[in-house]
Amino acid sequence: MKKTFQKTLIAAAAGVALMSAVGTASANSLLFPYFKVGAGVQSVVSLSNAGTASATEDIHYSYGVGPTCAHYDTWGKLTANDIISHSVAAPSIGGIGVIPANDTSVPGYLPQNETEGFLIVSNVTTASVNALRGSLAVIEAASTGTFLSFPGIDNGVNTIAVGGKYSNVLNANANEGNFNLATLNAVGAGPAVAALNFPLTWLPTGTVSTTWKTLPIGNMNAFTTGAAQSWAANFGVLNNQNNVWNNDETFVSGSQPAGGGCLGTFTSGNLLTAGQAAAFLNDPIMSKGGGSGLYKGTGLLNGAGAPDNVILLKLQKVTSGSAYDRGTLIHRELGQVAAF
Repeated sequence: MKKTFQKTLIAAAAGVALMSAVGTASANSLLFPYFKVGAGVQSVVSLSNAGTASATEDIHYSYGVGPTCAHYDTWGKLTANDIISHSVAAPSIGGIGVIPANDTSVPGYLPQNETEGFLIVSNVTTASVNALRGSLAVIEAASTGTFLSFPGIDNGVNTIAVGGKYSNVLNANANEGNFNLATLNAVGAGPAVAALNFPLTWLPTGTVSTTWKTLPIGNMNAFTTGAAQSWAANFGVLNNQNNVWNNDETFVSGSQPAGGGCLGTFTSGNLLTAGQAAAFLNDPIMSKGGGSGLYKGTGLLNGAGAPDNVILLKLQKVTSGSAYDRGTLIHRELGQVAAF
C-alpha cells in the first residue's frame, strides 16, 4: 500500500513538473514565493540551464523556512542545456528525490519536513542574465489538498560569484537575491513603485475559508549569502475608510488592521472588529451575502530587513464535505499604487 501510494505521488508530482514548464521564467536569481513539504505533500522544483558555457554551473539554493523564514542554504549543479526536477524535501525524510531517478544532475535538497517557506535559486558560475530558468509545483496526495504550479520571479541580473561556488559571503555577488523594485522594474518584472494597496475580498465564510500569506521582499542579498540578517519586516493593511462592505454595497463601520511578517498569515476574520464580525453573521442586511466581504486595505511595510514590496498570496478552500471540496486554491493578489 505504501509503495503504491509513493508511486502515485511520484507520478502526480512528475505530471505537475511537466505542466509547470521549466522554461517559464529566466534569470540568474529566481524567487519561488511558496513551497510546502510534509506527510502526503511534495514540492517539486524544476530548473534548466539555457546557457552554453562548458563549465558546470554551481546552483545556490537559499531556503527561507517556517514562519520566521529561517535561512538554510545548499548547492546543486547543472551543465550546459541541462534540466533537473526534484523534490524540495530530501529523500531521506520523505521527498521523492530526482525525477527521473537516474538523472545525474545534482539537486539542492532541504533536510526539513512538515514545514513551508520560500526558495531563492541562483546561478553563480558563468556570467549571464538569462541562463537559469525554473518553476515550482506543490501537490498534495489528498484530493482536498493544495495543487498548484508557478514560474520563478526573475531578477534578470548577473549573479556570478568570485570563483563560482563560495564558502565566504565576501565572495558572493551583490546581485544575488536582489529583488528590490529598481532591479525588477529594470527587467520589466515589477512596478516602479510598490503596489501595496489591496482590495481584499472573501466568499461566504460558511462555504469557503480564506487566508492570506505575506512575504515582504526587496534586496534579499544578505539573506541568500547567509550573512546576519533580521528579516523581521511586517506587511500590514489598514482600513483607512473605517468600513467593510458586504456583497450588496452595504457597509458596516469599524477599523481593524491585519498583516504578518515573513510568511505571516491572516484570515478574513482578522480583518473585522468584533462588532463587524457579529453584523456579518447576524444582521439581516449585512448577512445577506453569507459573510462575504470587501476590505479596502492600505498597505504598509515596516521593520528590519529593508523590504520595498510584498508578495501577498490568497488561499481559498471550499468547506469540507462539499461536492466541490477539491483542495486549496492559491493565487497572488495584485495590489495598486494609489491608496483607497
